[in-house]
Formats: sequence, structure tokens, C-alpha cells
Amino acid sequence: MKKQWIVIGLWWMGLSLLGAGLHAQSPATPATTATAEPAVSEDGSVYNFSDVEINVALTTLARRAGVSVIVGDGVTGKVTVHLENVSPKDAMRLIAESRGFVYQEEKGVVKIRTAAAAENQPLEVRIFTLKYAKAEDLKGVLNDLRGPKGKIQVDARSNTLVVSDIPPNLEKIVPVVEALDSQTTQVMIEGKFIETIKNPQKDLGINWSGTLLNHGISIGGPPVTGGSSSSGGGGSSTVVNGPFAVKSGSLFGNFWNATAVLDAGQASVALSFLNRDSDSELLANPRVVTTDNGKAKINITQQYPIPQFTFSEQTASFQLSGFQYKDIGITLNVTPRINKDNYITLEVTPEVSSSTQSKSFKTSTLTEGVDIPIVETRQITTTVLIKSGNTLAMGGLIREDAVDNYTKVPLMGDLPLFGPLFRSKSLAKVKRNLLLFLTPTVISPDAAEATGFEK
Repeated sequence: MKKQWIVIGLWWMGLSLLGAGLHAQSPATPATTATAEPAVSEDGSVYNFSDVEINVALTTLARRAGVSVIVGDGVTGKVTVHLENVSPKDAMRLIAESRGFVYQEEKGVVKIRTAAAAENQPLEVRIFTLKYAKAEDLKGVLNDLRGPKGKIQVDARSNTLVVSDIPPNLEKIVPVVEALDSQTTQVMIEGKFIETIKNPQKDLGINWSGTLLNHGISIGGPPVTGGSSSSGGGGSSTVVNGPFAVKSGSLFGNFWNATAVLDAGQASVALSFLNRDSDSELLANPRVVTTDNGKAKINITQQYPIPQFTFSEQTASFQLSGFQYKDIGITLNVTPRINKDNYITLEVTPEVSSSTQSKSFKTSTLTEGVDIPIVETRQITTTVLIKSGNTLAMGGLIREDAVDNYTKVPLMGDLPLFGPLFRSKSLAKVKRNLLLFLTPTVISPDAAEATGFEK
């Protein structure tokens, strides 16, 4: 019995040692580590990634966007970002670009590459046939967007851009071309050039006080009937008996650089008066359409030949070598810039030149002389803020002409021999003032097509 207990004890001890040996030989079970997972709100408007592998973040967003994604070699690392109110594609782009990688989308597949891998891609060619913009002008803008290997060529005949570059750079260029090659809003400018001997302040009652005379910038429109307006040059003018009856002579001393802004009704009254007045003459009524911030030029001129001379050493005298032609008449340069609320900033430079006298130039070879015209030029430059449809009135282009006046006694002045005793001749000076009325009107692209006003 005692032996049996000894055998049982040895057997139990052997089992214990065997179990201990097996336990010692079993490998230790590794501790489970938590992997950072991206957190996305239920509505997909908030993305909160904390220390997440970039490829995990990109694939999560790709599933949200419903697109395929290819993550290239070398696109590694972890990201920690918090994004709100962005689309999944935009979130992918932001995450890739924040780590210096290149985002590219082609046929519904998003490719994320390193910058070096992107530069090694084969070049692609895109052809842009422009409808509105000038190809040469766009080339300067796009040069900053192309890569080191990219090229931009211009075909002026067809107004076409030929761009060769890697796909990521082309993706940046395409939306820029589409945005800039758009039909711009246009401005129609109607002008009336009227020469009169009337005093516009006294006889027409046009209020020129809404002007900063020192700066040539209009600060407001004409006064309302029965009110008053303060003058930019100091002083005031009171309105009585209608919108154009103002205290005479209040600003005519500063009329050398005067502007006024008139609404449609006031401009109609002033122009109607001038059209009926025998002392006023409509010189021109041009109309031009230009684009926003585009320069418009109106020429109503005649070419006058100006003789040119060269000195001859052989004859030691001046000889006529030819003629240079100069435009003499009315030239108007206008640049409109469209602002908010249907307002337009006008940069206006009218110039009026005339030749009423000439001087004779004689040389040893030109004994009869050559008449050289004396050109007189009148010019104003101003910048005015005006509402579309209103009229800018400008004055100050004053010219003084000498006029012969003849008077005679009826019948007696026509007698032969004794007639000169009953008639006389006197020289009078007449001041002529050139008034410019410019009416800019904003024309939308649709209205321009409907009315036929195209660039």
C-alpha cells in the first residue's frame, strides 16, 4: 500500500514537471496594440484624423467620394488633421498637398504620387482655342503655372494656345483658361461734342460744383430742384425756377477744369436747348462700345501736312524733304471700369486741336515760301465716378477767335464811290466753348448680342 502511494506521488510529480516544461517552451503571447482609426461624422462633413497613416486616410476618403485611389510608392507617413465642410475629394487633395505629395485625378481615378514621381510622368498636350481672350495675353498668365518641362506656344492666326506639360500642371491650367476666356461686360459710350459761345453756367444753369477742381474727380451729381449744393471749390449755388437755373457766374472763373454729372432728364433739357440755339453747333455725335477696362479712342480729325526740312551743306540752306501728317480735330480717349451697383469709373481725356493761322517759311531755294500751320490744342484729363445711363458734362475747352464785323447804313453803304463812307469794319473777339456730353451705359453680354453691339 505504501509502495502504491509512492508510485502515485512520483507519477504526479512527473506530470507536474512535464507541464512546467511545456509551459516554459510556449512562446509569450504578444500584447495587443491599438491602431489609430480615422473618425468621420455620420453626415460626412467632419473628418478628424489623429496620427493616422496617410494611406488609410486617403482610402477612407476615397470610399466616401466613391472614387478609386492609387497611392504611389513613397507616399508614407502619418497625418493629424481636422477638416470641416469640405468634400471628400478636396480633403484628399488637402491631405496629400500638406505632406508635399501630388494629387491627380484622371477618369475618375485619383492618383497620389511623390513630387519626383510626378515630374517623371510623360508630357501631355492640350489645345485651347480661345473665343474671347487673346492667346498672347493668356500666355503670360499661364507661364507661372507650367512646370520646368512645360511649354506654351501661341498660334496667333487661330488664337490658339498649345500647352504641353505633366498632367498635374495641366489640371491647374485648365480652370484658369476657362475662367479667363469668358465674355466680358461691355460699355457703350455715346458722346456729343457741341461748340457754343454761351456761358454754360449762366445760360444753361448746369451746376459744375460737384467737382473737386484740384483733382478733377466728380463727387456727386446735380442738385435737385429747390435745393442747394456745396461747391468743391468753395461757395454754393442756389437752384431756382427749374433744375438748370442757378446763380450765374458762381463758378465760371474755375470753368477751365469743370465737370458735372447729369441724370437723363437734365441731360435731355440741356441738349434740347443747345440744339435749338443758333449760337451752338453740334460738331460730332460718336458712339463706341468697349470692354470693361478697355481703352476706347474716338478720332474726328483731318490730316494736315506739316512740311519737314533738312539742312544741305552743299547749298548751306534748308530744303524741303517731305511732309509729316498731323491729325487735327477732336480726339477722345475713354477708359471705363465697371464697379458695383451699376457705377462706372471713367478716365476721360478729350483733346481738340485746330489750325486757324499759318506762317510762311522761306529759304534760298523756296523763295515763295511754304506755309506752316500753327496748331492750337485744348485738352482736359479727368477721372469721374458715374452711374450707368447718366451723363458726364465737361467744359473748359475754350478758344478765342477773331471775327470781322461789318456795319453799314442801309442803301447808302452800297453806293459806288461813296459807299465806304457809310460802312465800317471792326475786329471782335469771340470765345467759343466746347462742351462734351458723355453717356456711358453698361451692356451685359446677352444684351450686347441682342442689340448687335459686339466687340
